[in-house]
Amino acid sequence: MESAAKKIRQEYQDEEDRISSLPNELVHKILSFTDAKEAVRTSVLSKRWKPIWLTLPFLNFGIYTNCSFHKTYMFLRHVLLNRDHHSNVYQLNLSVSDKFCVKVPNERSLLKRFIEYAISHSVENLGIRLAYNNYKPFKLSTFSSKSLRKLTLQLVLDDESVESDCWDLPVLTTLHLKADPNDCPDLPYSCLTCLPALTTLCLEDWDFTSYFSFTFSKLTTLCLSGPDRLPETVWNFPCLLSLELAVDLPRNINHVLSTFVNLQNLTIVLREMFWKPDLFISCPQLLNLNLTICSSVPPTYSIAVLAPKLCSFTSSGIFSITFGVIQLQNVNIKLQDWFQDMKREDREKYYLRFTNMLLGFGSAKNISFDSDSIEVLSAISDFLCKCSFSIL
Repeated sequence: MESAAKKIRQEYQDEEDRISSLPNELVHKILSFTDAKEAVRTSVLSKRWKPIWLTLPFLNFGIYTNCSFHKTYMFLRHVLLNRDHHSNVYQLNLSVSDKFCVKVPNERSLLKRFIEYAISHSVENLGIRLAYNNYKPFKLSTFSSKSLRKLTLQLVLDDESVESDCWDLPVLTTLHLKADPNDCPDLPYSCLTCLPALTTLCLEDWDFTSYFSFTFSKLTTLCLSGPDRLPETVWNFPCLLSLELAVDLPRNINHVLSTFVNLQNLTIVLREMFWKPDLFISCPQLLNLNLTICSSVPPTYSIAVLAPKLCSFTSSGIFSITFGVIQLQNVNIKLQDWFQDMKREDREKYYLRFTNMLLGFGSAKNISFDSDSIEVLSAISDFLCKCSFSIL
């Protein structure tokens, strides 16, 4: 260890020392993009760097796969105990692997200490990701804080309906909850209550089938993703500006989209190809639309967009689409390896569908293509010439 530190110091001294002349605030910002272990290692560079990690306002603890379980445990404990407790800490992130938790003793007490440390030091951004489920579920009240503004959790939450157990997060604006994709558990109802300041909500890999309504009066950004279908629920988001759906869409999706009168950004990942009726996107304030087909087979239904203010459209895949727009500003077309393993006879069939799709973008001011799209354009260049279709 000593020789390694000496080598680092020598390499550092051989270079012109410009970073050390920067103020601590800027050095902290630079180190916020690194793991806590790398940030602590900078203490060997010089006396100037020795105390820097003690006052870092951003600490990110990753999954240390190359270290023994005991060393990782001791490192986490060392940083939490020896950090300058009088300096502010704004962000704490912890990712824990299943192997780590199986073999390290008292991991529950370590996690509890980590959460308590965050709350007692008025952390504003807290993230905890546990890649295992064999532990007692966490109660929502565990994370009660008057300072938390962003909370990211990948862990099992207590789904027992207890009125006394609820969030106490009066200033929380961003909540990201991720479940185990192999389990896809029910999302506890209490997770979507007692959040008066919430503006951004991301729910990933949860089962939403028991939800009959979604209501948030201040929500501006909503992201839903998971393997299951959304039920036909009542959506009440009067302030929603951005929506991302990477789930099997509910059958009333056309009506749902029409209720978002203020929506400006919409991303939809279409996965089921055959059962849906035509998709109709009618959003009067929509500016940016992103549609992705997660299948090598184009859908049999058509997509119509009525969005008079639409400026930018990005497509990933091949589908039939029409626009009720006078003129699109920007169109980005991606095929993302659609034709990589496809037979020649299938390629020719879908080349024609791709051509028909391009015809709908003839009025766009700017059209960009990824490399796969350009390869397909080259393959069908003769056909495009016959159609007298030019792309500027």
